[in-house]
Amino acid sequence: MLRPRFAFALTALALAIGCGGDDDPAVRSNNLAFEGVAWVVPDEAGKLVVAWKPAPDAQDYRVYITRLPGRELKTIPIKTDGTAVTITPEKQGERYYVIVRAADASGLEDRNTIVKSAIASPDTAPPSFNGLKTAEPSGNAGARLTWEPATDDFTPPEAIVYDVYAGRPRTTLTRIARTGPGDTTITLNELGVPREPFVFEVRARDIANNESAGGAVVNSALGQDATLPTFAGCDAATALGATSVEVTWSPATDNHSPASELTYEVFTSTSAGQFDFTADPAAKVSAATAVTLTGLQPGVTYSFVCRARDAAGNAEENTVERSATTASDVTKPTFAGIKGFDFDPVMRKVKLSWDPATDDQTPPGNIVYDVFEARTAGGYDFDAPPRATSAPGAPYVELSDLASRATLNWVVRARDATNNRDDNLVERSGTTDTSYSIDVQGVFNKNCAVVGCHVSGPTAGGLNLAPAFSYDQLVDARSILGNIDGRNIPRVTKSNLQESWLSIKINPNPPRGLVMPAPQTGNALTAIEKDIITSWIMQDAPRN
Repeated sequence: MLRPRFAFALTALALAIGCGGDDDPAVRSNNLAFEGVAWVVPDEAGKLVVAWKPAPDAQDYRVYITRLPGRELKTIPIKTDGTAVTITPEKQGERYYVIVRAADASGLEDRNTIVKSAIASPDTAPPSFNGLKTAEPSGNAGARLTWEPATDDFTPPEAIVYDVYAGRPRTTLTRIARTGPGDTTITLNELGVPREPFVFEVRARDIANNESAGGAVVNSALGQDATLPTFAGCDAATALGATSVEVTWSPATDNHSPASELTYEVFTSTSAGQFDFTADPAAKVSAATAVTLTGLQPGVTYSFVCRARDAAGNAEENTVERSATTASDVTKPTFAGIKGFDFDPVMRKVKLSWDPATDDQTPPGNIVYDVFEARTAGGYDFDAPPRATSAPGAPYVELSDLASRATLNWVVRARDATNNRDDNLVERSGTTDTSYSIDVQGVFNKNCAVVGCHVSGPTAGGLNLAPAFSYDQLVDARSILGNIDGRNIPRVTKSNLQESWLSIKINPNPPRGLVMPAPQTGNALTAIEKDIITSWIMQDAPRN
């Protein structure tokens, strides 16, 4: 927090001079430890600012002022409970003498005789100041600045304040802080982005509000991010079986690190409330809201604490604890794997079926079956989520929307109520055909169904290859140009490349017209794209 220019409140008071009073109005004095008046300084209007350091246990302070040295106690004192007053003198250009005394709760004053004086004339001269000396990274995206004290013709060094200017380029320096009186250092926080380069300048200001000229400008990077992430800790811990538990949480937030750079550390203990946070966490993940801890002991209650760490390494220290007890069942189901295999390569779907598994604790109706899929035989990751999971007790699973033009492999494993899964490797495989909607239409969309060719409006050769029209305008549809040996052949004849004008047109030197796609489109079919079209035709050109 930035401090105000003065730590005291200035009050405009009229000078009372020459009023009656005893030469020694207080015969008795108190024992307060008071240093008396610290300074008397003219301000920009010629008023006199009088200030002093506070005395312990003082009830108030009495300010005596006179133009005649040695006659100060002839005046009626100005009373205040602050540590400064601003006095409006009767006459400008004359010197005034001031004594300040501290009074206790009984009204007794101390007996100090310290006198300070000043001429009541506006101060217009700025302090003499060499400017900023050092700037270095500090705190939370902040900086620490230091300088030597300024000097002034009236204001003492302990009363001079300093204005701090900062910016990214030098041309945009803006005042961002003002120090307390007499300070020669300041630490600023959260000025911008951590480690961002900044420019700093400091100027001195006296009590009359005169500011020194611009001094040295110093460059410094801002300090590291020191703000901890905001995080509520673990939300829940759920046992997934005899040896694993899933721990979940809501995302943390941070003032500088995006969500993708936040790391979560999960600590575990078998004794509630007893964690060693100096040890490595049981799990550490980034940009996640859950983790599954494996390799745990069956039938044991585990406690968990989740903590968030930002990209700068700042880790918050919540102690929110969640617990879960692993299952005691460690026996895997007995299962023979896939038995029935009904595969449709054209429509890209498969039905996998099996005989029910058995288990020592979970009845058959509660056992589920996980389907794993791989592109290579035996290439399964049984620790990853399965391709599909059956309903409890179901005797089969149907998979649709299989990848086209791919050889796929499947293994099904049984899983009991405590997530014990059998480890059979019975595998079934199948290769899907070319898909018209995915593969063939994809070739058309890239190369042919473009403006000025085979799209809505006047179409080349009367053929519209947009998705809504292409199949019906190709299969068993006659081509305007498809004339071979006096015969008008279809654009696509199922399972016959020689009688399919589309196949002829995508290969070099067609008997009529140009090779498709037309050269002016700038496109040319790759070998794979040609194979997509010809394989689909030879697979009986299905609408798949």
